[in-house]
Amino acid sequence: MLRQHVDAASDLPEMLSNVRLFTLDGALVGTPDGYFPSAGVVAQVHSRAHHQGTDAQGGSKWASTVEKDSDYAAAGLFVVGVAPWTLHQRPGVFLRRLRETIRQGTQRPLPPIDVRPRPTN
Repeated sequence: MLRQHVDAASDLPEMLSNVRLFTLDGALVGTPDGYFPSAGVVAQVHSRAHHQGTDAQGGSKWASTVEKDSDYAAAGLFVVGVAPWTLHQRPGVFLRRLRETIRQGTQRPLPPIDVRPRPTN
């Protein structure tokens, strides 16, 4: 649904989906749902249903998902989080936030990020 809304908004720059972002020294920052390389902006859809339960170490998958946003911020990226409900019921609210964040991102130097495709296997 993220891709559909972004594609329908013809004024937004190119969004890459599910690419892996690394620091220049090779540390994985994350694999965001959407990445706008021209602005250094990450879009993350935070679905409780998709991230319920515990991981192999007994930690909360939901907490880990939400807290992962801090890794993007630490790498100098702006993050726009959105719930599936908002994308479905109030996409205009999300798109306004996204446009403003992209505007701010284009007014600063881009963070040094290496973008790589996600492995297919």
